[in-house]
Amino acid sequence: MTIDPNDYLENHLGHLIPKDAIPPIDLLRDDTVKDIIAKARAMNEMIKTFKEEIFREVYDFVELSLSQYGVKWGGVRGNITLRSFRGDCMVKLTIAERIAFDERIQAAKTLIDECIHNWTEESRSEVKVMMKDAFNTDKEGTISVHRVLSLRKYDFDDPKWHTAMRAIIDSILSVGTKEYMHFYQRVEGNEKPQPIPINLANV
Repeated sequence: MTIDPNDYLENHLGHLIPKDAIPPIDLLRDDTVKDIIAKARAMNEMIKTFKEEIFREVYDFVELSLSQYGVKWGGVRGNITLRSFRGDCMVKLTIAERIAFDERIQAAKTLIDECIHNWTEESRSEVKVMMKDAFNTDKEGTISVHRVLSLRKYDFDDPKWHTAMRAIIDSILSVGTKEYMHFYQRVEGNEKPQPIPINLANV
């Protein structure tokens, strides 16, 4: 017997379930989710194309502008801000350095753990919690650079603490750069250009 795949839906176990055995609301939910996902995929492709086009436009313009002085844009690129003639529109290209830690961050963690253990109970408990949380990892096992570096604002009178801070600095690695594009436009009632929220970073 030939099975018409249009008469069945595959469930999460990989089983083919006849559509006439599935409640109408479940069929409608399936259609709704698939329709939304298809639209999201299409939007994602549009944003990818948009991102490629605007980065190319900015690069081309900056290269043209610098060429007036016999300069070629290359090497380590800095941040760029382009403004409209009226000044009500602005495009910002931001180059952010991506950093991580090498194995020496474990020395910093060990020293900080020893500080927490040795300090008296009178020490502020919220600071101790913050210090422990700084080395928590995400699901990929990555330590938050921001949380760890935020520890440097504390200057405790403890040699181990100072050594730990030095270990943090020594463990920093530059692992590349990431480019971000931000858009601003001044709207009526606002003196400063307001951001146009488009998240291109993860596309």
